[in-house]
Amino acid sequence: MALWVGIENLGHRASLALRYGARWSGRHWYWRLGYALWLESLRGAAHRPGLATCPPPGWQAEDFFYGETPLGTAHELLSWAGLLPGERFCEIGCGRGVVGLVAHLVFGAQVSSFEKVPALADKARWLARALQIEGGISIREEGPYGSADLYFLTPTTWGVQNWQRVCREMEKAPAGARALVLSEPLPKWQILEKRKLPYSWGWSETYLQRKDLML
Repeated sequence: MALWVGIENLGHRASLALRYGARWSGRHWYWRLGYALWLESLRGAAHRPGLATCPPPGWQAEDFFYGETPLGTAHELLSWAGLLPGERFCEIGCGRGVVGLVAHLVFGAQVSSFEKVPALADKARWLARALQIEGGISIREEGPYGSADLYFLTPTTWGVQNWQRVCREMEKAPAGARALVLSEPLPKWQILEKRKLPYSWGWSETYLQRKDLML
């Protein structure tokens, strides 16, 4: 069963590479970021399995399963949300920071990224240094998340406690802020639209939301 799931996932990733490669093959940003991500992957595994089997106090195993947003999906997300040059973008649970990299390099946003797993935060910092964009991206392991125009949250595999923790923090977001949220919408935020989009693990329902001015 595990072998079959692995084969399916490889097929999914290959189809995404063909889909986005055909669409973005003439764009410098796509190849620049793709090459940087490939180089970074040579440094070692992009996750820490031990944290999933023995999470720290206050966290659950689900919080440390790792997937990634493909470059093409990241571009599609940010275009959909209408991210503008100079806007503040905040990625919560950033992994290697792919969406933040696209937000800064392609859309001209100022980026704040947060990643609880130190090994993954290190990878995100390595990429920012390699791409020489450290001035436009900050990568931290702890909040608070601060004010942003657009947030990106990935609660697909987060445990209940972590999701509730993030929701409480998001109550501090400025009125009118937008959010892209995977699998489960933020409570009390207005749902503007939802789409099913491809990620490294498969297709996930994704919500575009806005914080009401009255909240």
